[in-house]
Formats: sequence, C-alpha cells, structure tokens
Amino acid sequence: GIPRLFAFGGYDHRWRTLDSCEFLDFDEDEEKEWILMEAKMKAPRCLTAAALLDMNTAVICGGRSMNETDLTSCEALDLSTLSFSDLPDMMEPRSYHAAVHYKGTIVVLGGAGKKKTCEQFDPAVSKWTPFAPLNEGRHSFGAAVVEGKIYAAGDVDSVEVYDGSVWSVVTQLLRSRYYGSAVALGGKLVVLGGTNEEIDVFDPATN
Repeated sequence: GIPRLFAFGGYDHRWRTLDSCEFLDFDEDEEKEWILMEAKMKAPRCLTAAALLDMNTAVICGGRSMNETDLTSCEALDLSTLSFSDLPDMMEPRSYHAAVHYKGTIVVLGGAGKKKTCEQFDPAVSKWTPFAPLNEGRHSFGAAVVEGKIYAAGDVDSVEVYDGSVWSVVTQLLRSRYYGSAVALGGKLVVLGGTNEEIDVFDPATN
C-alpha cells in the first residue's frame, strides 16, 4: 500500500488532550495533505510513543491524560481498517518515553522523571515483561534499531546501545539535544530535531 506517516493524539490550542489521529500519504502522484481519521483512540493521550509491531499494526503506548496523569494503557491501530483495539497495560505509567520495534516485539524505554526502566511487549503471549534498564535515565529522547541493536539518544549527551543482553555507552552526541527523535537510515543512527537544528549521524561500522 501507500506509505503513510501517522500522528497520534497531542494537545489542541486550548491545551486539551486529544484522542484524534491524522495521517499523511506519500503517494507521489497526489498533493500531500494530512487527513483526519474517522476512528479515534480509545483514550485521549499526549506525549505518547508509537512503533510498528508488524506491517499491519501500530502500537501506541502510554502518554499523558487530560488530568496530567501518566498512562499505562496501550492500544493497537489496524493499518488496513484504521480501527483501534485495546492492548494490555504497560507495567509502569510513562510519558516522554520512546518505543521501538525489536525482533517481533515492542520495547518502550525511559520516560518522565528520567526513568531508567524499560519493558517489552510480546504479541505471542500478549504480555509486558521487564527489559534491561538503561544506564542513564532519559525523557524526551529518541530511540531506533540499527542493524539489530537498539540505540537511545538524547536528553543526556551519551548514546547507549543494547546488544541483546545489556546496555552500554557507545558514543557521545556532538551537541546536547532534548525533545529530539532518532531514526535508522542506511545502517546509521540519525538523531535530529528538538532543541537543536543540526543533525547528528552515528556510524556503528566506524564508531
């Protein structure tokens, strides 16, 4: 199908938490515009994190509610029908956290209060379980999977990598960054946005 970029929840101009979602089609033959989905999330949420579980399912994890309470609730978006369904709650409430797809599961990392804890959702058993904790607590940061390893970057200057058993510091960001994002691109980690307009690129092949 046509590649799409999704935006889940957030605040409106009156700082009310939203349950609405939008998507942007990347069809080269049409003018690009955001489309408001008819379906709404089961819970209004902002400061949430989302990741693809598979090619047909996006998972939206936690966030913050209208009354400024961090959420444990999670839900799945069926990308073929654009409908939402409930998933099991996370073990801890989280906002300002990150989420990635990792070996057929979803891993959430850190969160408000500079959490070090992480947890993992396995769809085979429909359950969240503890995951190896970060070395440094982080909130408002980015995470991405590059060449089968999870990287966490931002909030603090160090960049950590999970190699399948433990987290370790692999490098330092070139500049401090808060509220940024991280993506995998061409076998490299790209850290961008937030409080710095420059883009940092880390190459695991050369460290």
